[in-house]
Amino acid sequence: MVEDGFPLTLDTKVTINYRRLPEQRDLARKNFRIFLDFLSRRGYSVRSVDDYSLLYRIERGSFSRFICDSDLNPCQTSKLLKDKVLTYIALEQLGISVPSGTYFLLGSQDYADSRNDLYSFLERTPKPLVIKPNNSSLGKGITILRTYNQKRVERAIASANKYSDVVIVQEYLTGEEFRIIAIEGEIVIALQKYPKPRAPEEVSLSSTECFRLMVRESMADLGATVCGYDLIVDCESTKVLEINSNPFVVPIKPYLVDATVERYFIRLEALLRRSNGN
Repeated sequence: MVEDGFPLTLDTKVTINYRRLPEQRDLARKNFRIFLDFLSRRGYSVRSVDDYSLLYRIERGSFSRFICDSDLNPCQTSKLLKDKVLTYIALEQLGISVPSGTYFLLGSQDYADSRNDLYSFLERTPKPLVIKPNNSSLGKGITILRTYNQKRVERAIASANKYSDVVIVQEYLTGEEFRIIAIEGEIVIALQKYPKPRAPEEVSLSSTECFRLMVRESMADLGATVCGYDLIVDCESTKVLEINSNPFVVPIKPYLVDATVERYFIRLEALLRRSNGN
């Protein structure tokens, strides 16, 4: 039997021929596994129900839920936040500052921009500039262009184009950088990032007062439940570099105290149960 193009084996279980997961999904899966381990320690039965350990059934008492990701936002919000250009547009509509810049579509569509137009723009625009893909995370495909060099520009565009047909070009900003994770408009994790080799440091939630109104109101307008904000603060303003709908704890866990991580997962657990009516 073939349904929607997938070959299905109707036996004791359904077997689906998955495509190989992109490299960028590896960290997402590690983040998901940490959450599953937390649920297991909390007394839940956690078992994989597919051949690739992508889909899990979570049970405890009368509670039962299928889960394949730690992104607990509504699907429309997740779709929006995975698109940086749309996120920037939405934030600007809300009066929230974002880096100035533009984007180029480098696909095969008739209305796509030409690479020569992009080269010309990069050559004449004051630098430094940031070149990055529209829908990647964790710094994938990002280049800081400080001077125009044709070969370096070509490599930068190819690197961004590897992850997205939409390539963003924006101003390079300097200032204090923060990683903020919020649940239902409340900041629950705050980390200050520093230039290498200095490691990031967890900061007290009381020191994030200047971000609270922006986070609470933007999450409400975006319809978001869980968000990770990358912020940069200079002497004049706070700008949002990026918002993630599935903020990864894996990269920052070594810089957080255990109690912070535990509180975060307890809040996620509460969201998981509430969305199931339990």
